[in-house]
Amino acid sequence: MQRKENLLEAGLLNGWTPPVSAYAVDKAWTDLDPFQADFQKLLPISVGIPMKATYNTWAMGFLTATEAVVLDPKISVDAAIQKMGDYVANQVGPEEVVSRK
Repeated sequence: MQRKENLLEAGLLNGWTPPVSAYAVDKAWTDLDPFQADFQKLLPISVGIPMKATYNTWAMGFLTATEAVVLDPKISVDAAIQKMGDYVANQVGPEEVVSRK
């Protein structure tokens, strides 16, 4: 059941990366989908979504900053970051916002 062919087929049908890292970079896997080869280069350096309860608030903060840039392309990066920080601080409290200078 845990044969290479079964894991690759299950990954393809279910949309996940094979659990055996050697299979994930195998030509048999990367040939199934042209994006898999590049994705496998990113996988070792990627990080998962934070499991904090405030994650949605942070995501909305990023959205607020992005929206500000779209609406006013001349906005400074500092001003966009300030908008994000203000949103997050208003939602979860200023103690959750750390600014680096």
